[in-house]
Amino acid sequence: MSNPHGLSKYVTLISSDGFEFVVLREAACTSGAIKRMLDPKSGFSEATTGRCAFAEINGIVLEKVAEYFYYNYKNKDREDVPDMDIPPELCLELLVAADYLNTSLINGVDVSQIWEGRIWAFGHASHDFNDTIYDLSAAM
Repeated sequence: MSNPHGLSKYVTLISSDGFEFVVLREAACTSGAIKRMLDPKSGFSEATTGRCAFAEINGIVLEKVAEYFYYNYKNKDREDVPDMDIPPELCLELLVAADYLNTSLINGVDVSQIWEGRIWAFGHASHDFNDTIYDLSAAM
């Protein structure tokens, strides 16, 4: 269960409401934040315990994040990545969690591109609205 460096092959992600998700370390390291937390050179307690607690992310969202880690891990070398089903009511919370976790997305799209106006279909931008200009001043 551990690799040559003595690190467990799995890590535990803990949500704000106490749910625990045991995830393949390599898949969890899709997140830049988790990767840094688990780096033995970081000095973080998570690096020795293999447990990462997220007081800002509830269980429903963290479950979908963990699912995405495996989805990304499974599809990381594919050119044509199918969309991942995301309940619409979780989209905003997932974007916030992905930004917080510094999560790499498939096909080179990252959360900053989404905040700049791209629609995220878990892995690729499906449409870019940056060329549309809305005049909201008339509504005020």
